[in-house]
Order: sequence, then C-alpha cells, then structure tokens
Amino acid sequence: MTDGDREQTEADTRIAQGDFDAMSEILPPPPPPPTEPPPEGPPPSDDDDQLLELVVSIAATIEGLSERLDEVERRPRMQWPKPSRDLDQWVNGWLVPTFRLQTILEGWPGEPAIVSELAALYSGYCEMTGPKATGWDALSWHQYRAFTVERIITFKHRHHSPGTTSWGS
Repeated sequence: MTDGDREQTEADTRIAQGDFDAMSEILPPPPPPPTEPPPEGPPPSDDDDQLLELVVSIAATIEGLSERLDEVERRPRMQWPKPSRDLDQWVNGWLVPTFRLQTILEGWPGEPAIVSELAALYSGYCEMTGPKATGWDALSWHQYRAFTVERIITFKHRHHSPGTTSWGS
C-alpha cells in the first residue's frame, strides 16, 4: 500500500466515524466566486413594449368580465311556475298518503327542483295508468318513484338549513 492509499483509507475511516473535516482532505477546493455580477438581461426592445401592452389589455378584459359577473349576480333569480293544480292534488291527495311521504315532501311546492322531479313522476304515472300501459310500465314507474324519492332526500339533505323545519331557501 502506498502512502497516498494509506492517507485515503485513513480519511475514509474518519469520515465514516463522523469526522467530516476529513472530507476537505479528499475533495478539491470549491471554485472561487465570480468577480463580476451577472448581466441583468437584454436591453429593452419593442417586444417588451408589445408584451406590456398585451398584459394591460388582458388586465382590462379581466376587469370587464368581473364587472359583468357582478351584474349577472345582482339580477333577480328566475321565478319558477307554481305546481299545477293537478300535480298538487296528485301529490298531496295520492302520492304522499299512499307512500307515507309527509316528512320527505314537506314544503315541496316551494322547491323548484322538487316540483320538477314530482312533475316528471306524475307524467310517468299518467302514462302508466293510460290505455296503452302494460304491467312493465307499472313496475318501471315504481322503480323510478324510488329513485325520485332518493334524489329528493339527497336534495333535502344538501339544502336543509339547520334550525328550520323545512328546506332552506
């Protein structure tokens, strides 16, 4: 073993034992720091002016969109039509008592989403009880009724305000 190998082995052993000062004996010294500061970039050009104009234009467009959005949000919401008399009689006179939906459908005429669900269910009911209906139509209607009730329960759960007895508005 040469003297250089012996010194290398001793330094490796010291490093393994946690003597990191021994690394300076093995590693070359770091390069000196640069003496000149790096250039700050290319001189301004016409491209920079065009870029600035583009950024200003984009900012103005965003501001305009923000104002339009504020205007849209201030508009009154569309008023949904009230449920028809036939729908109201069918829901309150047949559907609710037949399927014991008093709690689930409490306040339903004031919820457009629920009115829409019930109107579709009523339309299917009218078809199911029509002259061209088959037994499969009744079976299918009952499946859709169950799906509709589940959607209403989900809707009620998501839109219920705590501390109220009916759906939140």
